[in-house]
Amino acid sequence: MTDVSDYNDATTNILYTSDAKFINTGTDGNISSIYSNTVQRPLSTVRSFSHGDKNCYTLVPEQGKNNKYLIRASFMYGNYDSKDQLPVFKLYLGVEEWDVVKFNNNFDIVFKEIIHIPSTDYINVCLVNNGSGTPFISALELRQLNNSIYKTQSGSLMLYRRYDVGSTTNQIIRYEDDVYDRIWKPFSWTYWVPISASYTSDLLSANEYKPPPTVMTNGTPFLKFYWLPNDPSQQFYVYLHFAEVQDLGSDQLRKFDIFLNGDPLD
Repeated sequence: MTDVSDYNDATTNILYTSDAKFINTGTDGNISSIYSNTVQRPLSTVRSFSHGDKNCYTLVPEQGKNNKYLIRASFMYGNYDSKDQLPVFKLYLGVEEWDVVKFNNNFDIVFKEIIHIPSTDYINVCLVNNGSGTPFISALELRQLNNSIYKTQSGSLMLYRRYDVGSTTNQIIRYEDDVYDRIWKPFSWTYWVPISASYTSDLLSANEYKPPPTVMTNGTPFLKFYWLPNDPSQQFYVYLHFAEVQDLGSDQLRKFDIFLNGDPLD
């Protein structure tokens, strides 16, 4: 997030460009050298907003309105202001509050991700000062999705968690493994016995959601996952991806049950 030339990230090969053409407020900065050598380049710089209660980016996707987009805002404080004071601020999508941004420590990396269908040809992503420190941002990314996936009854879909279940590498998966550049975090327990395919094939992700083959090659024979919503009125959508990773005989069939809050799903 600085006024620099375009570059391709060394890890993902994704092209990043300066944010100067999308906003005309804020101040460029760099995180402390203590942290900059340990993170990807997009997280090593910030744009901070010490003036004004609300500062907004204006994104104008080529595909225009009524299409589905993944929007991801990334934040790493990294003591860029040499104050050692972790800020707390709000993130807005247009006039609607998206989420609150807060950190556990100087090197904490926070991702906020939402799937959104704009009704106009532009998208406003805003940082709002709530009196608890100067808002800033490290990177802002926009990806077009297939309009047939992640359907909701109404509104935008904010990411809660996305896991690579049974990961044997403990590595984050994203582009180029994921064509939509979704971020998959490894999720496993020491007492699990992971199941892994002896091969990697695009057939493992041959559906409209296109989960990465590297994610679909691993699994676990047992999973119990739970969470406590901060707001009881929140509605959650759960997306489960399955692929057979073992060679079954012609007379064999894998079958299992899925339960939601103790009740079996049809």
